[in-house]
Amino acid sequence: MPKDKDRNKEFNKLNKKYGLTEYSLHKYVKPMQHYFKKNIDSFTAQKIATRAFRAFEKYMFLESKKVYFKKYGELNSLEGKSNGTGIKFQDDKLVWNKLEILAIIKKSDEYAQMALENKIKYCRI
Repeated sequence: MPKDKDRNKEFNKLNKKYGLTEYSLHKYVKPMQHYFKKNIDSFTAQKIATRAFRAFEKYMFLESKKVYFKKYGELNSLEGKSNGTGIKFQDDKLVWNKLEILAIIKKSDEYAQMALENKIKYCRI
């Protein structure tokens, strides 16, 4: 089908029918997250699911030839969905579940200084 609104509607209809949506993947990982809830909060698990869905979406729209999977120990970064839940930056500390890490911010790091003057949307480790 040519790229147009009709094709998009058909894709959306099929994706919903077969559960190939970002939110269906969030629902799918929910029971798995409960097993790891001491280490991974639900919002971080949803963000991991979103990253997986984005990879699948690129494959689905022929923007990539393959979906690459992370091996055990290769997940290099995690991020939250907002600074209010999950991984957050509060009082010069990174707070995640019961873990608190004091941030060391160099006075000479102009970028970090400017970034912290603005509203923090989410944190990535």
